[in-house]
Amino acid sequence: MSDYLTHWGLVDRPFRLEDAATFYMSCSHRRFVADFSEYVSSPNRSAHVLAPRRSGLTSLLTWIAGLQGVESTALRVLVSKEGQSGDGSTVECLCQSLDLPTVVSSEAGLKLVCDQIESDSRRDLSTLWLLDRPSSSLLRFANELAEIAGGLRLLIAGPHVIADGFRNHLKNSQGDHRDSENPLTDDSSKLIHLGYLGLAETTEMLDACLSEVGGDGRIFSETAVHLLHKLSGGRMGFIADLAEESLRIAAQWMSREVTAEHVLFVFSDPLQRAA
Repeated sequence: MSDYLTHWGLVDRPFRLEDAATFYMSCSHRRFVADFSEYVSSPNRSAHVLAPRRSGLTSLLTWIAGLQGVESTALRVLVSKEGQSGDGSTVECLCQSLDLPTVVSSEAGLKLVCDQIESDSRRDLSTLWLLDRPSSSLLRFANELAEIAGGLRLLIAGPHVIADGFRNHLKNSQGDHRDSENPLTDDSSKLIHLGYLGLAETTEMLDACLSEVGGDGRIFSETAVHLLHKLSGGRMGFIADLAEESLRIAAQWMSREVTAEHVLFVFSDPLQRAA
């Protein structure tokens, strides 16, 4: 990595989407945040995120996890762990996140969690549970908890949300009845979309990320930027991965700029094509 950074005169990796402090906010991301802010201020109990794969969603959710408020709404964000199930260990994690004492039984812990969330709500502090790719059992548990804990809101993202969300949009547009067993069809649920970057935003993102670590957008040729955007489909995570590897390859080839040839070479890797 050091040779690759030295070659381009960079002080750190440029495309660190996991770093909330340097996260690039596109128009689509700003619309997402605006819709999220509207959701937090609304009576909706849950919101489901629709986003394409490798769109930078996880990084955006990490940014949201660090919020302490949205506009005039004070907010505490709880974050589920990937692979977590809706069992006693989840109740224990919630107790820890809320700084509650550890209890012997899940029932007692659940009561403490509900009481704390409701008490905070009376003090105008909303509790948001962020569920990134939750298991089916955790999703069921979260919805059940939101039913009994006044003041708890859910922000749910995952592949199942994409499929079910569009399917239910179609059903609703055709006048079909809502499925009471599917949380996505709940009348109190909101859908929030995360879209794609335009070509100008792809260019701006590359410039911003490179400038942050001592480089500039001229490292990538104009044709390389156009090809990056085309091959990635405007998905931020894919752009970042493809750009990062293109920088590495161009450095290995001792090139003075990243060209379309470098981008295409990286994209030809089976792991990139599988995206």
